[in-house]
Amino acid sequence: MRKTTIAFLIIFLSMMMSFSAFADDTDRQQTTSPVIECGHSRKQPESVETGPENPAIEEANRMLEDLYANETDQEIKNMAIDASMTSIFGITRDVGTQLKSNHGTLFTIGRYSQNPDYFKNSTYMVISKDMSYGLTTNDLIVVTSNSDEGNFEKLQLVYSAAQELKQITTDMCDQDKAAYIHDYICDRLDYDNAFGDRNLAEAFCDGLGVCNDYVGLFYLFGTYCGLNVENELGYVSEPVQAYHAWNKVEIDGEWKALDVTWDDTTGTKDYFLLNENAFETSRVLFAGNFNEVKEQVAAVCAPNR
Repeated sequence: MRKTTIAFLIIFLSMMMSFSAFADDTDRQQTTSPVIECGHSRKQPESVETGPENPAIEEANRMLEDLYANETDQEIKNMAIDASMTSIFGITRDVGTQLKSNHGTLFTIGRYSQNPDYFKNSTYMVISKDMSYGLTTNDLIVVTSNSDEGNFEKLQLVYSAAQELKQITTDMCDQDKAAYIHDYICDRLDYDNAFGDRNLAEAFCDGLGVCNDYVGLFYLFGTYCGLNVENELGYVSEPVQAYHAWNKVEIDGEWKALDVTWDDTTGTKDYFLLNENAFETSRVLFAGNFNEVKEQVAAVCAPNR
């Protein structure tokens, strides 16, 4: 049902076996040799090669800090910024984290807690290329395999659109604001389930996306414009079991469900601002701790489904 999204989530799970030895060794080494903490603004070790300052790094960080200014989960905010920064600039003195173990040095996005919200909130990371992760006993280590400074221009375009939306909707009530952002995304994207390694910024710039992109953009633009938005991740049970993502938004103190993807593909607003429990009979949310959600995602996204 959602080939691009399924492939994207499978990538998250793809490094678990090969990475586990490194992750376990890194975890054990904490008792004798502290591992450098994660984060886009954390100081990197002196051994990292330095070079001329890149003003684009400071500008990208400024845009991302502003885009995620209303995110209430500080660790998820850090992860989103870290993922975007490393996908633009790679791992440098100022971007990303080096983790050292007996197996060598791993260049990573960062080290975080095993928060199950990682799966649903990864949908609104502006730029995240080939993200994979490994687990230590207590931590989640997120890595990326490539970067492209051309993503900087895509970030600028997303940020410019967010600023424009914020200016237009600033005096609107919550319902009108949600409707405007909903319609903007439907006008901007066409649903495209063809396989492709497309991140949120690329989907926005190309005008093509799947459910994760619709969900991510509504979350990103909605929260930036002052709405209280949540992502929902699970699967539809009819006509066949298939991965899907949608949103909830708080309107005048009451939570409402919406599915921007299905509104766009049907050309209606049949899935806009429904009762919070409207999807309970037809959709199942992933739930539980990190490992439980991981297993649920893997089961739904298994290639033989």
